[in-house]
Amino acid sequence: MNRQTSQKPAICTHSSYCAKKWVKQIQLANNAFAEGRIEQATHLYKIALTISKQAFINHRYTNSFPGSLTPAMIVSYMDLANCWAAQGKKREQVCCLTEIYDFLKESLSDLLISDVLRQQLYTGLGKVFLELRKCFEEMGETQMNQAMGKDFSQQLPPLSGIQKSVAFH
Repeated sequence: MNRQTSQKPAICTHSSYCAKKWVKQIQLANNAFAEGRIEQATHLYKIALTISKQAFINHRYTNSFPGSLTPAMIVSYMDLANCWAAQGKKREQVCCLTEIYDFLKESLSDLLISDVLRQQLYTGLGKVFLELRKCFEEMGETQMNQAMGKDFSQQLPPLSGIQKSVAFH
């Protein structure tokens, strides 16, 4: 592993700088994944996730919230979940998806976010919801509940209302 990928990511305070750092990490991770270097890809996706999540937290209240931050964070989580799945680590995959699902739900309860950001969060929530549903279908209820550490059926409501409308767009 090269020195660059083993360093902790700097906290992003400028959105274009964060976007460039995130894109670079995602490209490195995607290449590693495509070449079968799954453990390295996992490490790189974790760095990309840290960059995107910190940028999201730092910029969510700005008037000019970059439209790419929410999708970048969701992509980072989903790619990391795919790495866990490729390693046969279903529990880690489910935990990763549950973490972003819970984070998106919590972010939606914030009354200070813009309507544009709220719609991005709903869209992301719908996509993550569908991935969790796929895991549920593959694993079954008992294994899913064990992986999540809680009752899956109580955690995720039926796909309805706004979730249904954003999940299929």
